[in-house]
Amino acid sequence: MLIVIDGCDDAIVGIAEDCVVYDYHKLVDVFMKQGMTEDDAIEWIEYNIYGSIPNVIIMYPANREEVDDYAEELRIQYANSLN
Repeated sequence: MLIVIDGCDDAIVGIAEDCVVYDYHKLVDVFMKQGMTEDDAIEWIEYNIYGSIPNVIIMYPANREEVDDYAEELRIQYANSLN
């Protein structure tokens, strides 16, 4: 069973075995769109996600364009895994 972070689907970039993979920068963006400051979003991620949620991987892409290039294909895989 995949564990996802509520409201953060836009930050999902793929699935690795039984883990959901998130883009760190996109996670920060998601929380900022929900009204947090950047510092609050970073703190929330560090406190509430790291080590707290099993089977979640957060990646730090060196090149966000590369992640965006693969994101659509990986989102399709993620959507298919829910069915």
